[in-house]
Formats: sequence, C-alpha cells, structure tokens
Amino acid sequence: MRKTNEQRSTTLYKKIALVFAFVFSAGTLAQFFVSAFLWEYYYADTIQRNNQDLAADIAAQLRVDQEEGRLNDLQAALLKWAVMNPTFDFYFLTAEGRIAASSIAFSQLKKRRVDVAPLDAMLGGFAPDLPIYSDNPNAWDKKEVFSVARISFIPGVSYLYLVLDSSRNHIFSHALAQKYVILGSIAAFVLLIVVTVLIGLALFRYLTRNLRTIAHAAQSFEQGRFDQRVELSSTDELGDVARAFNMMAGTIAAQIERLKRSDHLRRSFIANAAHDLRRPLTVIRGFIELLDEKKQIIVQAGAEPLMAAAYEALLSEQKLVDELFELAKLEARESLPKHEPLLVSSLLEVIELSYGEQAAEKGMNLHTRCSPEDATVLADRFMIQRVLANLVENAILHGTDATVIEITAGQTGREIEFSIRDNGKGIPAAALPNVFEPFVRASDEYHTGSGLGLAIVRRILEAHGSKIDVESSAGNGTCFHFRLQTAQPAS
Repeated sequence: MRKTNEQRSTTLYKKIALVFAFVFSAGTLAQFFVSAFLWEYYYADTIQRNNQDLAADIAAQLRVDQEEGRLNDLQAALLKWAVMNPTFDFYFLTAEGRIAASSIAFSQLKKRRVDVAPLDAMLGGFAPDLPIYSDNPNAWDKKEVFSVARISFIPGVSYLYLVLDSSRNHIFSHALAQKYVILGSIAAFVLLIVVTVLIGLALFRYLTRNLRTIAHAAQSFEQGRFDQRVELSSTDELGDVARAFNMMAGTIAAQIERLKRSDHLRRSFIANAAHDLRRPLTVIRGFIELLDEKKQIIVQAGAEPLMAAAYEALLSEQKLVDELFELAKLEARESLPKHEPLLVSSLLEVIELSYGEQAAEKGMNLHTRCSPEDATVLADRFMIQRVLANLVENAILHGTDATVIEITAGQTGREIEFSIRDNGKGIPAAALPNVFEPFVRASDEYHTGSGLGLAIVRRILEAHGSKIDVESSAGNGTCFHFRLQTAQPAS
C-alpha cells in the first residue's frame, strides 16, 4: 500500500528525532569519559603546582634541625612531617635513587628504588609542562606526581622525595571525583534530553517543512502533473534539491513532449512511407505485367525503354529505402561520427568533381571556395560528405537554368563555417520552420525526392555537436550554413 505524504513526513520526522536524540546521548556519554579522563590530569596538575616547593621548604627546615643537632633519626624526622601532611609520603633517596629512609615502614614498600631522571629534570628546569610523574614506592608499576629537593647536608642522602598523591589518598580522592563526574553527566544528560524534546524536535519540524513541500511536488509529478514545480527561495541544501527537482522535472517534461512528437512523426512516417513506396511498386508491377502479356516485344527493339523505366523506378525505390534506414540509425544514435582531421579544401573538391557535371547538364554553375586553403576540421569524412552532397543535390533538384550554386568555407575563430548558397527559386516562408523535418517538401510544386535529405543533414550535424540554419525567401535563392570545430587552435 502506497504511503501518503503525511505518513512519509512522519516517518522522516521520527527518524531525524531519533538521530538527534542518539547524537546527544552519544555526546553526553563521550562527555562523561572525557571528563573522567581529564580529571586525572587536572587533579595531578593542581596538586603538583600547589606543592611544587614543599620539598624545598621542608629541606630548609631539616637543615636548621641538622645544624641545631635535632636531626638524629631520619625516619623519625620523616614521620613528623607525615603526621602534619597525612596525604603525602616522604622519602630520603641516595644519588642512585635508592630509599635511605621512609615515612612508611620498609616492610610495606613495593619498591626500594626510584627513577631519578624525572627528579633531575624538574630540579634542572628541563622538564616539560606539569604534571610530571615518577615512581611511587608504595605501589606496583604506578607513577605519581611529586615534589623534590636536593639534600647535601645529610651523608648518603641526595634527595628529599615527596609522593603528593599517596595510594590511600588516591583511592579516596578519585572515588569522590567519579561521584561528581557521574552526577554531572546525569544532570547534563537529563538537560540534553529536555532540550531534544522541547527545542530540537520543534526545530526539526520547522526545518523539514521544505522537505514536505518537495515531497508534495514529487507526488503531484508522479500523478501526471508534469507542470508541477517546487517554489523555494532558500539558498541552502534544500534549495539546491528544489532547483535540481525543477530542472529534472523540466527535462522529463521536455522528453515526454519529444516522445509524443516522435510518436506523431512515427505515424506520419508510416503513412508517408506507404504512400511513397506504393507508386514505384505499382509502376514496376505494371511494366512487368505489360512485358508478360506481350512477350514478343522483348525480342523487338522497343522493349528497351520499358526496361529502362522499370530500372529507374527500382533505383528510386532503393534510394528511398536507403535513406529511411539511414535516418532511422541516426535517430536511434546507432550511427555515430568517427572524428578525424579533414582537409576542408579536399572535401569541397570531391563535391565539385561529383556534382559539377550534373549541374552543368542542367545549365547550372557549381563553384567552391575555401579560406584558408589548409583549413581542417574534426569530423567524420563520410558523414560530412553526405551533408554537402544532400545540400548540393537539393539545390540542383530545385534549381533552374542559370542557377549558380556556391559552396564556401571560411574560418571564424576556432570554427570553420560552411555555406551552401544558390540563387534559385528559394523556399516559401511558410515552409521554413519545418524544412528539416522528415518527409517535408518545400513546395507541392515539386514531388521529386524523398523529403528525407534535409532531415538526414540535421541529424548528422547534431551528432557532430553542431546545427544547421537556413535563410531563404521565394524568388531570392537559399543559403544553408553550419559550423564545425577546427582540428587545430586558431592562429
């Protein structure tokens, strides 16, 4: 069952709404993970910046205690500072990073040595931006932010090393951070859902109004209203879709009109072909029947004219059939031009040699002229020769004594313009609009010819990407002209 426009719009509306909700949900989830990830760096950066100088301050106080004789037990000294800063772990390290004393019992330590490279980097000012991490002796394979100071007044000790985020504090602080990250993410998710429902869907409803307009126009076009167009003035993507639809609709409507016209021409073709084929066949049949009834005539010399008439009728029939097939192949695009460089003067010379004598026999003059002499075009040799031959034959067929037929070719920019001009009787103005249609003759005064020659000329030139124009008036002659692309750039 075919869906209505309202059903289609509702379905699209729901799909867009679901996509919108999914995007916001995915964004909220991504925000949760990003927040949790960044919190680690934020917490580490903050605690290290706030306590970066703490180790140096404690070392200064230890120096005073050493000078006053109060620094007798290193572990006891560290335990005193650990009591005042219970979230930190305190260590005395040798130059190699070994733990000399600790605020944590040695039996509880997971490591007995610390990598001193990050410590030296911070003390020497060569470290990158904070936070900087080094080993946590109280945890396996875990690095934490720290504060460090050099010690030179205690034998065997080179560093005072403070782990600023001890394992016990790390668990507590991160559990608290995760709590607030989760609560914040839930609040953001609820807020985004509200925005999606109250604002997003209403916005999509507004934005999809143009889609509904396009859908309505498409349905009307589907129902046969080929004049239906989409009236949208927007310049966004939907406006582009609307303009593309209008162009497509115009193209389809034009193609439908051409199909209707082609169907009409097909019916006319059949009727005219039947008419034109019937007469020569009747003549041939009559001659054959006459010869059959009077067989003695065949022996006598008087049979030759009858045979000649029959042969001429057959030739006329063959030409008509050939032209019908040629036009049909051009119409169906089964006969395509094979482009090659052609010397224009050579084409004109062939035409003059082929038709000069025929024109002279009827008292006409045929002349050709090409400028420049070396002009060349990209075209199919046999097709263009057929174009020129058809136009010249047409001029000879409808010309009179003293008619002058002139074929000229001259360069115009990057094209060669051909002109076939005669000073004969011309074509009546009423016949000019349809002179290139099949089976159309310029005047009822002349019944010779098939009426396909000019139609073939037009189809051949269209296949070359060109067109032919005609200028004529009764009693003032006719001029056909067309252009072809040159084979090399114009000089």
